[in-house]
Amino acid sequence: RVGVHGNSGGGTLTTWVSAVDDRFFAAAPSCFVTTWVHDIENELPSDIEQCPPHAMEYGLEIADFLIASAPRPYLLLGQKNDFFDPRGIVEVRDELKGLYRLLGCEDRIDLCIGPTNHGLSVTLREAAYEFFCKQAGIVNPSKEEDTIEPPEKSETFAAPGGEVVNLSDELKAHDLILEKTAALKAARKKLSIAEMRKVLIEKMGMDSPFVPHYRVLRTAPLFENRSASVCRFGLETEPGRVMSILFSLGVDKNYFPEAQKILLYIPNLDSLAEVGGRTEAGADLYALDLRGVGECMPSTCGMPPGANFFAYYGFDFHYTALANMFGKTYLGGKVKDILCAVELLSGVCGNIELEGHGLGGIPALIAAVLSDKIKKIRLTDVPESWEGMIVPTLPEAEKSPMSYMIPGIMEDLDLPDLRAAIADKIRF
Repeated sequence: RVGVHGNSGGGTLTTWVSAVDDRFFAAAPSCFVTTWVHDIENELPSDIEQCPPHAMEYGLEIADFLIASAPRPYLLLGQKNDFFDPRGIVEVRDELKGLYRLLGCEDRIDLCIGPTNHGLSVTLREAAYEFFCKQAGIVNPSKEEDTIEPPEKSETFAAPGGEVVNLSDELKAHDLILEKTAALKAARKKLSIAEMRKVLIEKMGMDSPFVPHYRVLRTAPLFENRSASVCRFGLETEPGRVMSILFSLGVDKNYFPEAQKILLYIPNLDSLAEVGGRTEAGADLYALDLRGVGECMPSTCGMPPGANFFAYYGFDFHYTALANMFGKTYLGGKVKDILCAVELLSGVCGNIELEGHGLGGIPALIAAVLSDKIKKIRLTDVPESWEGMIVPTLPEAEKSPMSYMIPGIMEDLDLPDLRAAIADKIRF
């Protein structure tokens, strides 16, 4: 009689294991079960193991992982003041109850919501004792938890020093990353540019670019003294949604005049802060704040303007994880923003160049591979490779954000392969 019980991340694992393992007779996930709808509405970034890729693309909700093992008995545990919204766990309970009622075993679903904050409080522990005893057919010796003298910390260790890395022949996660990276690199085949395009579009989950509807927004000051301003255009690169802001830096007009050459600047984090009052000889200069940066930087997830863009549980991570859950990538959306801007500008100019700075150079490089309308590209301070972003033992958040990566891409190519494929386009 094996039961499974865990709290928070342990409650998450209890839920996932419930969908794939038939060996245990009952489970009690604590302080995790809610609905993803509530998590999204509440702007709640979650641990990456709580955001399974493709799950929402396939129409799944958290309850479905429990339904998968029906009619297994479940005790759903939550807290009244948990950041995992307790309204969601009630909804999951009701959904499971309805199904189990049809199966004739409604009593196998139970719920306990404690009075306090996130954590396995005594209320939840005592509910779990009662639940597992009942499901195992044994008498609960005590309805209340006795005073427990905790053992010495060392007595709880399952591995030397309390760390599995101290076991003989044990590998760290970083060791496995290095092994996998080297193996993928050795096995990669040289791809044609057509093959690269196919791989990029499929793995980014990117929609086809188009000429976007745009809104003519009010001008924005370039400097604090407002001695100069720029024209702004809101590009609807998703249906009915302005996802990127296009700045006209050299032409003070509310339309796009014919041009001999256009240089489109793609920023690291903020176009106007980086490009300032710059001019470009022989070209009309534009800049694009992609989704997630500059004027399009969110203020959600409890992060007001000026907050650390690279915060571990910030909006950049949050929307990257959500994109993956929908079978897409945040990076693919950024590339689409660039390509839509190129489609728009190509209506007035047949000679478009990109300049990608910092992290913005990654979507700019990908866009240049995907579009023949981009004639040249400059790259400044751009990461050399995805490999270089992930192999440090402790990668720096500012240099290796997940939002600029593509799941599974290193099976097929890396950034140097993209540079080589369009070597004739790259300007120095």
